[in-house]
Amino acid sequence: MKLIITAITTCFLCLFSLKAEPTSFFKVTVEHSLTLEQMAGLGHYNLPTDELLKNFPKTSSRDEETVEVTLVHVNLFLVPVNVSTEYILDQMNRNGLRPATIEELLTVGAEFPDLQRKYPVIALGSVRESCGLRYVACLSKDTSLRYLSLSQFDGVWGADCRFLAVRK
Repeated sequence: MKLIITAITTCFLCLFSLKAEPTSFFKVTVEHSLTLEQMAGLGHYNLPTDELLKNFPKTSSRDEETVEVTLVHVNLFLVPVNVSTEYILDQMNRNGLRPATIEELLTVGAEFPDLQRKYPVIALGSVRESCGLRYVACLSKDTSLRYLSLSQFDGVWGADCRFLAVRK
């Protein structure tokens, strides 16, 4: 099945601070009828993903859903330290957003493969537990490779991270 994305705007960056609000959204149609493995396959990642996708909960029983997404960036000029997941989630909520799920992340990764070459793109809306730790999916890069990775949910995030968020 083809993933469909209609760009509302060409700007994918949204700066968050205590006063800034998101301004750039684009529509994503998520094919929930696909498995996570099928969705990852559409992204053509350079490293295997099957093991990483185990134990992520299914987030929707719908076949297809269109949502408006944006990238959230914590403006570290106004918040000059690495920030916690709780801070990111609080800022999303204050601005009428929710964290994106792994399905939404994989959809964006398939349609915009160069996005993760600029910065890591993280979906805080789907959490996987393993060995007592919580992990979230992240689209990352290493030189010319694109891959799906896991990052610790309870860690702190640096200035290079972008968080995929959905308008409530």
